[in-house]
Parts: sequence; structure tokens; C-alpha cells
Amino acid sequence: MLAEAAALALAPAPRMVRQPPQDCPTVRLPAATRALHLEINEGAGVPNVSVAGEQAETTTGTLLIGKGPPLILVVSSYDPLILRLGGNVQRIRKLVLVHPKGSGVTGLPRTRVRFVRPADCPFVYGRTIVMSGRSKLPTLRHFGLGTVLLDGTSIRSLREPRVRPPSWVRLKGFAGEMLDYYPDGVIRLWTRDVVGPVPARPLRLLPSLVGMAQLEREGAVRLGSSEEESALRMRVDAISGQPRPGLLRAAFVLRPIRVPVGLCGAHQVTFVVRRRSDLAGDLCHSDVITAEGRVLAEAGSWLDKP
Repeated sequence: MLAEAAALALAPAPRMVRQPPQDCPTVRLPAATRALHLEINEGAGVPNVSVAGEQAETTTGTLLIGKGPPLILVVSSYDPLILRLGGNVQRIRKLVLVHPKGSGVTGLPRTRVRFVRPADCPFVYGRTIVMSGRSKLPTLRHFGLGTVLLDGTSIRSLREPRVRPPSWVRLKGFAGEMLDYYPDGVIRLWTRDVVGPVPARPLRLLPSLVGMAQLEREGAVRLGSSEEESALRMRVDAISGQPRPGLLRAAFVLRPIRVPVGLCGAHQVTFVVRRRSDLAGDLCHSDVITAEGRVLAEAGSWLDKP
């Protein structure tokens, strides 16, 4: 047995071959195809329509096609995306949109669009592989798609979406919070202009902080002041007996509402309600408290319709 153990110890370690995730999409194109893979985290604007439904946060951005030879463009994204194409769109022989919930496009006929919707891969961002024959295509990545020019086989921003022009005045309430993350604001689109795996439909409630700005405009919520947030934090800490992190953007609920989808991470809010039944929907990373500082629901909860 000692001899066998020594032989195993001296044997070379098996070679580890990195395999692509089996549950995520591999887009296969013919060999020697001139193609480009573009990965987009999110758009800098929020459309008023979606092909992914009310329970998915859809964003939008503009991709201008510069001069160059014909190519196949593969676009994958973290969030569902409505890609607005412009410029020399005749270059695009085929556009392949990759997202499990469905993305859409304007500016290109349906005959030149293909949709890949992998049911077993909820996050295709960073996991989509594009093969041209036996060769893996390199991936161009862009975080916030405002207005971007595809020049040859490279991309560059025509305007940095995260920086506001100095002439803008800081808006009050959730409208100002919204523009910090979606500087292009709400983009109005016609459903008939959007090519998607299913017909585009208007959104009754916009997602994330854009939805909070919509509810604020409708008189359903208001953003608390910094003084109100500090007072709430003191009451919550006093009741819980210890400091409680994560109380951000106190949203006072003035009538029963459905929670906008996507109030996660930096977009989270703290709903201040009279009763738990004032809210319905997915809280994601947001909390629900009373004005007295009592926690009614924590991040990750789903509140049933009242």
C-alpha cells in the first residue's frame, strides 16, 4: 500500500480543462464569419415599453453603426435591453440578441434579427460564448449604454452617460435620484417599432427608481428629507436595540401601491407605511417600516397583493 501511495503522490496532476458553462448560451456562427460580440450591462435610459414584461427591469440605449464591412452583431446584456440602432444599419447582416427574458431592437427589420433566450441561464452577462467555426470571438464590453458608436470593430461613447451636462439643474425628489442612474431618463417608444421575440407592450409601472419617480409624480409617494431619514433611523435603532444599516431613501407611501421591480443594490429604498398592506410586489433589497420605526418587512420579501 505504501508503494501505491508513493506512486499516486508522484503521478502528474490531471490537466484541468476550462469548459464553458453548460447551462449558458453558445452562439455558433459559420467559420470565417465577420462578427462582433458586444456585452452591455444596462442602458442609460428606461423605455416606456418592454418585451420582457412588468417583472423585469428593461433599459435602453443607442448604438450608431459607423462605416465598415458587413458583419453579424451578437449583443448580450445583464438586464433586458431595447437596442436602438442608427447610422449605417445596412452593415448588419444579422443581429443576435441574447437574454433569457427577452430583448428587443428598433431600426432593423425582423428578417435580420435572431433571438436567443436560454431558459436555464438567468445571467448571460459574462457567460455568453460566441463561436465562429472553432474560434471564440473576443467580447467588447460597455457598462452604461447611452449613445455609442460602433466604428469598424471598436466602440466608443459619444457622450459619457454617467456625467450630466453642467447646465442641468438638480431635480428634487425621486426625479433627481432617477437621473443619477438613468441620465437619459424615460425614452418614449412606439410598440410597433420594437422588434422582439414577443410583441412589445406598454409598461403601466416603470422599473426601479424611474418607477418611484412615476409614483411620486402621481402623488402616491414622496421622498423624505435627510432630517426625516435621520429621525427614522434613530427610531429604528432604538426599537431594534442596535444600529441597523441600509436605511436609504425614505419613501413615504401615501396610498396603496405596487412596488416597482428592480429596487436592488444602490437603487434600494426604505418604504414608510401605515400598514403592511399598503405595498404589494417584490421588495428586492428594500425594507418596509412604520413612521414609529417598527420594521414590517425586510429585504428579499415578496408582499402579496392587498
